[in-house]
Amino acid sequence: MKVLITVPYDGYFVPIEELILRIYNRNSKDRICYISLHKTYPYLKTLLGKIIQNKKRFLVVDAASRVFNPDDKFKDSKLCTYLNPPNIIKGLEDIQKRLLDDGEFKYIIFDSLSSLLVYHDKKDVNEYINNLANKSRLSFANIYFLCSKSYLPDVLKKLESSGVLVAQEHENEYLMQFKWDPLLEIYWKLEEKLSLKDKDKSLSLYEEGRELYNKMKKDEIEGDLIRLIHKKFIDSLNKIKLL
Repeated sequence: MKVLITVPYDGYFVPIEELILRIYNRNSKDRICYISLHKTYPYLKTLLGKIIQNKKRFLVVDAASRVFNPDDKFKDSKLCTYLNPPNIIKGLEDIQKRLLDDGEFKYIIFDSLSSLLVYHDKKDVNEYINNLANKSRLSFANIYFLCSKSYLPDVLKKLESSGVLVAQEHENEYLMQFKWDPLLEIYWKLEEKLSLKDKDKSLSLYEEGRELYNKMKKDEIEGDLIRLIHKKFIDSLNKIKLL
């Protein structure tokens, strides 16, 4: 599972068709959530056609329509959820359970960090990026944060100052890496062995994960994240007992 900052080009409208089509065609069952801060749902329908109208696979979170048309009434549907400005982050956090906690979506495309900085200051945006990235890793989701080139230096600087390593993978992609990634690597291996009903190896990985978890200083990880990681391993231990 990856958390990427993607910089397609330095323009107002970041082209998303190619990225979405590539993701959409990877697996016929994977669900995609596209969070748009500057493209309205009607515009996206003309841009993406039938893909965006597949309610089994696609959800749009539209934070743009009520900005451009504040007097219009917009109703949520299975295809689109509308957010109210100016507190975009609060609206996104309110729907985060559906996006991540329930594991409903394999891919989340956030378009864009540049636009989010119009509504919120850098500190709030940085905290939100960290929170969403943390939750996406725990729920096995891949997330793409789109960002214009002009905003990229500030975004990367803020992330690195908060302890997130950002490694350039390709010319236009930056991979976010976290202190607790080694612990999650153990958890994913544990889940794989559980699926194979390998009790001995599963138990060994659980003990390895518990030892590493206990070595971590709690103040290095947010409280909610600590509880989520702990719950993941406890759930796995309960599965081991049933083997």
